Amino acid sequence: AGLLSGLSDSELFRLVNVASSRAVPGTLAFRTALLEAYYLHPANKELSSIRQQMDRCLIYREGDRVSAQDLVEQMNHIFSNELGRVQLGLLGDESPPPIVLKSGKDFIRVIEMEAQGDPSTLSLRSLVRAFNSLLSLRETRKRFLPLQCAEWCEIYYGLSLTEATELARDGWLEEKDLESVIDFGGW
Repeated sequence: AGLLSGLSDSELFRLVNVASSRAVPGTLAFRTALLEAYYLHPANKELSSIRQQMDRCLIYREGDRVSAQDLVEQMNHIFSNELGRVQLGLLGDESPPPIVLKSGKDFIRVIEMEAQGDPSTLSLRSLVRAFNSLLSLRETRKRFLPLQCAEWCEIYYGLSLTEATELARDGWLEEKDLESVIDFGGW
């Protein structure tokens, strides 16, 4: 209700129509399609960007042609006030060199076994965990946590520990228990 409050009838109609065309109402796939339609408005990229930043929502759809750097830029947009500019890069002379996220003097290694020094193979989940580690270093209250979604989409919200705990308890997050929420968020 909170997410959809303030929307015009025509926008609500559009969201429900888009979601209904992709999935059966009441299912996880429908909820995913509804959020996707809300945050990725096809005719209004500026509105999409504003919604994502205001709600601290990071969304990725299977098949989107975005690089790891593009995803880091999206996270930068959402948490720019807290971290300043975060960059994806390589560190040191190892072969392959570790992949890191850097913000000012701080850097965090991106842990991804499959990456093997190639930033183009990083998963969004590994980038988000590293980004959360940077947020933790800066003692930022909110961190990205993954919502339960249909297989074609990943959605992360910037949440406080209290918000994340409530959503996990109610079954909305991929992380089901407090220990997993704390671990993923880096609290």
